[in-house]
Amino acid sequence: MKPTPPETPIQETVSGLVSSLPDRLRPDRASGWRACLHLKLSEAEVPEWTVRVEDGRCEVAPGLAGDPTCVVRMKGETYVAIETGRINPQVAFMMGKVKVSNIAEMMMFVKAFRPAGPTTASRAADPGAEERRDDMGEQGAGLPLTGTTVVDLTRMLPGAVLARMLADFGARVIKVEDPAGGDPLRNAPPLVGGVGAGFCAFYRGCSSLALDLREPAGAATVRRLVRRADVLVESFRPGTLDGWGLGTEQLRAINPSLVICSLSGFGDAQPWRRQAAHDLNFTGLSGLLSLLPGEGVPGIQVVDVSTGMLACSAILAALLHRQRTGKGAVVEQPLAAAPLPFVLWPWSDRAAGGVSIAETVLAGRCPAYRRYRCADGLELAVAALEPKFWADLVTTMSLPHLAGAGLDTGDTGEHAAAELSAAFSGHERAHWLTMLGELGLPVSAVNDLAAARDERLFSAGNFLERTPTPGGGFLVTPGPFCRSVGATPGRPAPGLGEHTAEILAELGDEDSA
Repeated sequence: MKPTPPETPIQETVSGLVSSLPDRLRPDRASGWRACLHLKLSEAEVPEWTVRVEDGRCEVAPGLAGDPTCVVRMKGETYVAIETGRINPQVAFMMGKVKVSNIAEMMMFVKAFRPAGPTTASRAADPGAEERRDDMGEQGAGLPLTGTTVVDLTRMLPGAVLARMLADFGARVIKVEDPAGGDPLRNAPPLVGGVGAGFCAFYRGCSSLALDLREPAGAATVRRLVRRADVLVESFRPGTLDGWGLGTEQLRAINPSLVICSLSGFGDAQPWRRQAAHDLNFTGLSGLLSLLPGEGVPGIQVVDVSTGMLACSAILAALLHRQRTGKGAVVEQPLAAAPLPFVLWPWSDRAAGGVSIAETVLAGRCPAYRRYRCADGLELAVAALEPKFWADLVTTMSLPHLAGAGLDTGDTGEHAAAELSAAFSGHERAHWLTMLGELGLPVSAVNDLAAARDERLFSAGNFLERTPTPGGGFLVTPGPFCRSVGATPGRPAPGLGEHTAEILAELGDEDSA
């Protein structure tokens, strides 16, 4: 049940914000929790406050009363800036602007209250923003992986795809990054608020912990994380982590229920296990590149993306197995295996001594399944594989004599395709989309990325999200990918090491790194 917001806007003063806390309490997150927080806010109009929480209720009063479970000290202006979203609380803590006596109690306090929200000016500019954040919080509490902690040691796209999917399902993803620059995706242009747009899209809602794993202290921190983690994901070449004291057997000895997922290039296959390779190499090795049209390089990273998705499925299966048995698992998902589902069908047909229709009919060698150019130079994708659809298509276009040629991959099919191409070139694409769309035929536009972003289907189908970005903005991007069981996190992608102090404090040693 969503907390009822105050009927009037919260005054952006210490008194206004603290007094609004009872209205912003999330009862579902405060059930059974008793706390007494002393706020000491220097240079504020009312510098001292007591905040009590008990059994889903909150009371505030000026002055200090009772024995506190946590004492928080900061300037009044810092408190206002944190509550209104102008300063990230973790950043304020790391900068020494906030002093806390009990970090665990403070984190519970932060999670139990709905943020006051953006400044008055930004609320006026986007009045629905607060409601969207509240909806996100409610969804997050009931997602499949809520309460699951993932330690992400990966770099680049395969791990990014995996992290995004796990975060969408509700997992807490702690991305461990090299302090000297972090994940290269961070700096891949274009930048939004100083961060790569791709990084913003994949890592929204995640946490960043800056550690040098080559240093003993950094590796030791990962081992401490592993004690309470559910999943660890890494993308190093085989043997690398062993040299840092973070090998599979070492981690499983610390936490036998841990699910470890490796996204190496070739797995343990000899002699390739230490060889460097990228998406294009694996696409070429598998035969998949030969099935793609043209002789250039694909504009999409097929292997990287499919590796992340396959790894997600494997991790979910391992977590289900752990729930049944209590035992962890080691999941190997090398990039070399990722293109194989795409070539399974043609490989199987070749093994049986034939040629797959995936290489003929479904590769555009018949007139019923190919691209056609219209009078304005724009293209249509025609996928009228079923005889009834093909017959309706050619009849509507006054070419009924082609009714038997739809799936022909020989000369007859080529002649039919030429006639159809000539007919399509007689009118602009919009004409054909309207005419054929009314008949419900499988004919669609071939969009470039710019046109696809404006395609009404994706907004009408609720396939897009407002991805939060650093600085308070947003990008309209695809997602969540599995909307029925996932949700868009409300926080933007983290700054490099943004959550280091918070995570180290949770581990009980704020000075370790």
